[in-house]
Amino acid sequence: MVIQVSTTKMQLTFEEICEHLKKYDETMLLELLNITSEEIVEKFQDKIEDNMDALAKEIDNEEEEYDIYE
Repeated sequence: MVIQVSTTKMQLTFEEICEHLKKYDETMLLELLNITSEEIVEKFQDKIEDNMDALAKEIDNEEEEYDIYE
């Protein structure tokens, strides 16, 4: 599939845009694509399940840090 996108400098295909986006920092890419935490959780439930132990520890650590300030 080739989708042409008009830009002032050059015309990029969909594939070329994807290749360029792979080089972006993750945070910048999420902002550019307007992706929310909720969307990430919905799309990556398999990875969340695969990493449940590590994620549970991270959540516990995060909650402990907040308990210090309360």
